[in-house]
Amino acid sequence: MELRTFHHHLLQVFMLLSLISNCYARFVVEKNSLTVTSPEKIKGTHDSAIGNFGIPQYGGSMAGVVVYPEENQKACKSFDDFWISFKSKPGSLPTFVLVDRGDVETNECLENNGGCWQDKTANLTACRDTFRGRVCECLLVDGVQFKGDGYSHCEGPNVKLLQHSPWLDLGMRFVELLASPTELSLGIVFNVACRQKH
Repeated sequence: MELRTFHHHLLQVFMLLSLISNCYARFVVEKNSLTVTSPEKIKGTHDSAIGNFGIPQYGGSMAGVVVYPEENQKACKSFDDFWISFKSKPGSLPTFVLVDRGDVETNECLENNGGCWQDKTANLTACRDTFRGRVCECLLVDGVQFKGDGYSHCEGPNVKLLQHSPWLDLGMRFVELLASPTELSLGIVFNVACRQKH
C-alpha cells in the first residue's frame, strides 16, 4: 500500500517537472504586439499578428506551452526537416510556436512561405459595420489595389513587398474570424503563393 502511494506521488512530481520544463516563455498579447517576459534572450515587445483561436469572446486568457525553436527560428524550412513536431498530444495543453517572420532573403524561405508578406501597417481594415450592414472591400497596400469580391477573395498583382527583395507573385485570400460587432478590423488569413518573377 505504501509502495503504491509512493509511486503515485512520484508520478505526480514527474508530471509537474515535465510541465515546468515545457514552459519556455511567458508572454502577454496586446493589440498588434506580443510582450515576452522571459527568457531574457527574447524578452521585449515584438510586433506581431494576432490570431483568433476559435474563442468567441474577445479578451480572457489561454493556457498552453510556448516554444521558441532553437533551430529554424524564421520557419523558412519545414520543421519536419529538423525532426521537430509541435503537434499537441490528445488531452494535453496546446502548443504555441513563436517564429520570426518577414525574412525573404532566400528562395527556400519563399517556397515555404517564410515571411512572404510583411504587414507594416498598424491596422488594415477590410470590413466595417455600417448602418446599412457590413461593407467589405479589398485592401489597398502601399498604393496597390487588391482585386476581388471583398468578402471571400482578394488577389494582388505582382508587388515588391520588401526593400531589397525580389519581385513576388502574391495571391491573398482572407476570411472573417468571429469579429465582434464593434471591431472594425478583420481577422485575415493569408493563403500566400510566393514565387520569384521570371
